[in-house]
Amino acid sequence: MYDEKVRSVKPSKEKAYSLKKVIKDCIDNGILKDFLTLHQKEVEDMMMTVIPPEQALEYIKLEEYNKGIEQGIEQGIEQGKLDTSLNFARNMLKNNYSIDSIMEITGLSREQIERLLPSQS
Repeated sequence: MYDEKVRSVKPSKEKAYSLKKVIKDCIDNGILKDFLTLHQKEVEDMMMTVIPPEQALEYIKLEEYNKGIEQGIEQGIEQGKLDTSLNFARNMLKNNYSIDSIMEITGLSREQIERLLPSQS
């Protein structure tokens, strides 16, 4: 979709304006919005050089892919830390530690720890 918009720009003496309009349209329509918002100037500069639109699009896709990988790694690390704390809290509960002690040692909230308690029917 992005490269369709870039290809639609007709050569003219106002090419820079036209390319800015394409980028704005993409942002307004949610096409690569985060990336284009952060890197608008770089994208404009790249599009004004000899880089064909296909290469510019591949660069943008690669940047978005790498950003997604980084976010996934960060989320995985955070989830791993939480899982470790929850497992540690389970063991502490089995050994009759108080909820306050578990909160202090693990950094978990009271609610998180209470969810680990066996339900009493």
